[in-house]
Amino acid sequence: MKDILKKAAGLFVEMPTTDAPEPSPFADLEAASKPAVAPTPPPSPKTVEEVVQAAPGPNLDEIKVEPSQVTVVAPGGKVNFADVYAGAGVPDSSFPAEKALDMLAALPADLPLEAKRQTVRVTMAAMGSSMGVTPETVVADASRKMAALTSYCDVLETRTTEFVAGTQLEINQLEREIAAKRAMIDDTKKMLEGALTSLQAECDRLDDVLEFFTLDVPPSRNAS
Repeated sequence: MKDILKKAAGLFVEMPTTDAPEPSPFADLEAASKPAVAPTPPPSPKTVEEVVQAAPGPNLDEIKVEPSQVTVVAPGGKVNFADVYAGAGVPDSSFPAEKALDMLAALPADLPLEAKRQTVRVTMAAMGSSMGVTPETVVADASRKMAALTSYCDVLETRTTEFVAGTQLEINQLEREIAAKRAMIDDTKKMLEGALTSLQAECDRLDDVLEFFTLDVPPSRNAS
């Protein structure tokens, strides 16, 4: 995920150009009466990281997830993305990246890429005046969310490694205790065998006394 974020941060965003006004029918005469003015060059493309820096909110390197916000064992491995973004300090957006994905999904699949981009730009331009939506705000939102997910992944891997290591130590301790208990069982069985042998021998000795003073019958060794 770090590599994906690093690559994304270095991608260039083509800045939209300002629409030129309709030419005047007297444009040639007006141009002749005015000094020549060099055409305004198109805006230079910016990297995703530069777009994020220019947008209100934290930079990519400022988006961090605290370890206390990460659950090592999540039911089914599912992650609540909204909680991740909120915990990492990703600001709310009037038109988040997820809505941009919905917009793209609604376009015909066979529509050429450039046509898709132009359609989305026109749609966002119509929304921009009322919602403040631009390609830059969508790029900033998507980038910050990727940074939050990357940070969450790093913390989750670290905490999981610590959890596994700690649990393995507990298992090792339990295995030592189990081995000790098994040794106690073996020793107890051996003591039982020794005790039974000793008890049987003593019973045999006492039985000799009974056989001597009583009328015993074979196979007693004192029987007549």
